[in-house]
Amino acid sequence: MGYTHYWTQLRSFTSDEWGEVTDDIGKILSYTENMAGVPLADAFGDAGTRPTFDSKRIAFNGVGDDSHETAEILRNRTKAQFSNTIGTDFCKTARKPYDIAVTACLCYLASVTVSHSVISDGTGADFLAGLDLARAALPRKANILDIPMDIMRNDRWTGPWIHGTPKAYSVNFCIDGCGYVEKCRTREWYRFDSHEALGRFLLAHSVAHFRKGGSSAFGAYSRTEPNIWRATGSFDKARHARIARAQAKVLASLFPADGLHAFPPPAFARPGDMPRPENTPIFHYDLSSLIAHCDKIKIAA
Repeated sequence: MGYTHYWTQLRSFTSDEWGEVTDDIGKILSYTENMAGVPLADAFGDAGTRPTFDSKRIAFNGVGDDSHETAEILRNRTKAQFSNTIGTDFCKTARKPYDIAVTACLCYLASVTVSHSVISDGTGADFLAGLDLARAALPRKANILDIPMDIMRNDRWTGPWIHGTPKAYSVNFCIDGCGYVEKCRTREWYRFDSHEALGRFLLAHSVAHFRKGGSSAFGAYSRTEPNIWRATGSFDKARHARIARAQAKVLASLFPADGLHAFPPPAFARPGDMPRPENTPIFHYDLSSLIAHCDKIKIAA
């Protein structure tokens, strides 16, 4: 889809709040143009136009070739134009210059008005320039302004990604060098001392056998799943459900966690505050790549 920011509006603004929001966003956009040297336009990015401010919305874009998707902030929490989700919207900036204004506004909405939750294809580091701009434009609120917390929470995690049963258990590799499994209903955690330890545990329990196979509109699947952490092939609801049960059975064996492993992960990762340990592998997309890297490091040592 391209470099995109996503946000959910958690509530509507009162008339007085909207007046303050439009004033503050106006200062951010003015600073973007006059101090950062990034020209802005209306929602369509047409040269010679200005960002839109009215009683219902704020909308802006880059100019001409430096425009992309519209950044729109609404007074009232409504169904998004391109989504069936109430309050959820997005803006693909493709990292064009006006991205700094978009990230500055999202920092403001997430930390000052606390009206929006924000996630992004980028990381906290991609919001630093926007955060600095917002603090410069709104010096009286500089101590409140920050990177959206949901982004810093997501920044804790790195690959390989394990897609499983998020309602029951969550499996994550953390940039602190450890691996974590969360029992979602009770918010209990099991900590593995390294990425390698978690990776080897998952691979050791990756094969699942079932009494029967099944079929979908795309073909049949067998009674054996060779890797329940990265299952491929034709899926249907029944197959999803049985893989979810197999994953849950493996992960349930970790709980209740003993005293040596019952530790939660860091709450969030601020850019630069949690350097990756030297012995932590680089990003990996799958478990096999992770383990191969660990074995290569051992042979080299």
